[in-house]
Amino acid sequence: GLVARNIDTMLSVARDPARVRPHVKTHKMPAIIRMSEARGITRHKCATIAEAEMVAAAGGTDVLLAYPLVGPNVARLAALMKAFPDTIFRATVDEPAAARALSEAIHGVGRTLPVLVDLDVGMGRTGIAPGDGAVELYELIDRLPGLLPDGLSAYDGHNHEFTMKDRAALTEPVKELTFGLRDRLLARGLPVPRLVMGGTPTFALYAALDEPGIECSPGTVTLHDVGYANRHPELPYTIAAAVLTRVISRPR
Repeated sequence: GLVARNIDTMLSVARDPARVRPHVKTHKMPAIIRMSEARGITRHKCATIAEAEMVAAAGGTDVLLAYPLVGPNVARLAALMKAFPDTIFRATVDEPAAARALSEAIHGVGRTLPVLVDLDVGMGRTGIAPGDGAVELYELIDRLPGLLPDGLSAYDGHNHEFTMKDRAALTEPVKELTFGLRDRLLARGLPVPRLVMGGTPTFALYAALDEPGIECSPGTVTLHDVGYANRHPELPYTIAAAVLTRVISRPR
């Protein structure tokens, strides 16, 4: 019941199931995927191939792998696309060699792979700067066989300021960079069908925007946790998981 309540609250904030792409990394549970799909949430975001496989096996409709795939994971995605032909898989890239590797890997899979460019909007973990290099990378995706340009991923996980006002201020440069790049791509005649943005602390801020194609990707909202509950008491979610344990020794 508590998980269902959190999912329903997330949907009320999003206003439309199509505007939310929850990150499954927090729960990694097929049951929550099925609960989400039953409520019209057909879009999911994950961090690993194992999570993507879990979502597909649980009946997930649409799976975005939010980390750029390198090494053996490229071939594993191609195998996953073959194993689950009814699931839409999407990938992210942040440099040309990764895009070329994906194009080569899915040769023979029998379907195209939608690919988003992963932008570094201030977190400094993955992504390409939203400038000329990102435009060139997006154009490369458009040219490579088997790949479809599918939008932009702009995760601002560094934005976890205490107050909503401070978090809102930090979203302004993210929006400026992301929307500006989108407009450059559209002006070149390239499709930009989706903008995957935000995590739990900034979810409501992006969900309130009327920009087309925005998909918000909170993750912690489904189970919530003590850290977020204490740091951001205004978030309307309930802690929905607990660990039952027993202390067996207190030597000090």
